[in-house]
Amino acid sequence: MLIIILLTEKRLIEIIASVNNSGAVMGLLDTGSDRMVNQLKTLPLHSKLILCACINLLDRDEKSTEVTVEDVFKKYKKLATGLNISWISQGKVSEHIKELEMLRFLKCTYPRKGQGRQIKSIQIFEPAEVSRYTEILKEDLSRHGR
Repeated sequence: MLIIILLTEKRLIEIIASVNNSGAVMGLLDTGSDRMVNQLKTLPLHSKLILCACINLLDRDEKSTEVTVEDVFKKYKKLATGLNISWISQGKVSEHIKELEMLRFLKCTYPRKGQGRQIKSIQIFEPAEVSRYTEILKEDLSRHGR
């Protein structure tokens, strides 16, 4: 049996706010940008480092937006080593990049079908949010580097 309950917008907000206070539901009233920030804060450490590497490469490489998994892996490896964190393989980095794409932090292009799901190039999904992402990543990674 399907029961549909119609609520006024104000009442729905009150219900969700009371649930949020108990910690059961989070992010339902967040704007898209706030939701992305919350997701960014809860990413695994290696995903944060990989996103940081992508931002760093794409920020420097303004002329060419063709950043490859190999480029990201090299930059990620330097960042991980600098923070004294053991790094993961290039294949795992590629998997993290695909996860970051599903979360809409990155946008990947792929070669034609039939050539597997190899990533051809990587871009930032929302370039306007890069400065905000950078602040959060710096804050999180500086805490880890202590």
